[in-house]
Amino acid sequence: MRTLISSLVCLLMSACAHAPASTPQSSPPTEAPVTSTPGAGLPHMEPPAAPMPGWMQVRKADALSREEKLAEALALYEEALDAGNRDPNAAYSAACSAARLGRKDVALRRLSQAVELGFRDAGWLMQDSVLRR
Repeated sequence: MRTLISSLVCLLMSACAHAPASTPQSSPPTEAPVTSTPGAGLPHMEPPAAPMPGWMQVRKADALSREEKLAEALALYEEALDAGNRDPNAAYSAACSAARLGRKDVALRRLSQAVELGFRDAGWLMQDSVLRR
């Protein structure tokens, strides 16, 4: 994996280093007229996406987990995930909290969910001592 990443970084660096220079324009760029209407002349932008369900619970759960308040953290992770949160790291953190509390059934369920949601750091899974409990 490290070799693959190194190869991709080298390829990206060589592509950037050999990019053709831009051709100078014959006339200076024109500026948009200044108007008194707020937002006039701005490009169309999509409105921001709604936050993921349960994002606030996950933030609170992360803070509680750092404070070693694992039961409270697990309850918030569970609430967020059951509300539709699809963050693989939230599911993984729920699994870790459950494992540290000795709740192996919940830990295995949330670990499986983390993988289903896209958690792919197999190296971390193999060495994470929390999940060996």
